[in-house]
Amino acid sequence: MPPPRITRALVPAAGRGTRMRPLTYACPKELLPLGAKPVLHRLMDELADAGIESVCVITSREKPTLAEYLRQVELPMDLEFVIQEEQRGLGDAILYGQEFAAGEPVLVALGDSLIDSPEEASPLRRMLSLYETTGAGVILGQPVPPERISRYGVMDPARREDLSGESFALRRVVEKPPADKAPSHIAVSARYLLPAEIFEALERTPVSPRGEVELTDALVRLMLEATPMYGLKLRETERRWDIGGFNTYFEAFAAYAARDSLGN
Repeated sequence: MPPPRITRALVPAAGRGTRMRPLTYACPKELLPLGAKPVLHRLMDELADAGIESVCVITSREKPTLAEYLRQVELPMDLEFVIQEEQRGLGDAILYGQEFAAGEPVLVALGDSLIDSPEEASPLRRMLSLYETTGAGVILGQPVPPERISRYGVMDPARREDLSGESFALRRVVEKPPADKAPSHIAVSARYLLPAEIFEALERTPVSPRGEVELTDALVRLMLEATPMYGLKLRETERRWDIGGFNTYFEAFAAYAARDSLGN
């Protein structure tokens, strides 16, 4: 029997945007403009292109404008909004979407990152296709140079020789390893296709020393318990835009503004 079709996505978007202050005192980073549309609108376009029909945005009481904006624009999906009462990490944010997921696998797309792709089969579509073939969870990844690898969760493939392909089975994910101990050069890249078991795993995951429920810890727990997970690499023509810092935001704005000015 084929795995159930995935039509639901969670968008964690409750973060305070501290690295973007004072700009984010005036506007949540998810609503900062990228050309003619804000970040969150472009993310909804990305999800709609992949066939997502229902989206739950995990937000905070300090960011009511996220819901206000999305309710004013025409989008081809149903929307729900859940308040994350306390900022306790990405794993905690995902737990707020447990009722929305209704016991099924769910796509997770971080609200402050966009995946830009000229490919006919976008990264999200390829993730869904890999899930339909394997029945496994899928994590999107990107090659990262050694001097930056310690900033990310890093994929540890089940077999190193599989790294030459576009997708590969995972042994685990290592959070922010030193460059000389990184198990690969493929960093986790803001998109996850998570099995239904993730919620129970998150509930069993202890709070980390920094006071957060870490998604990486729950994923490692699942993989140790023989829940299959795959990595899928971005192609050379594709890019993740991180809107969490000024330099990358300015680059992203310039790229999308130029595209919009040309009518693309």
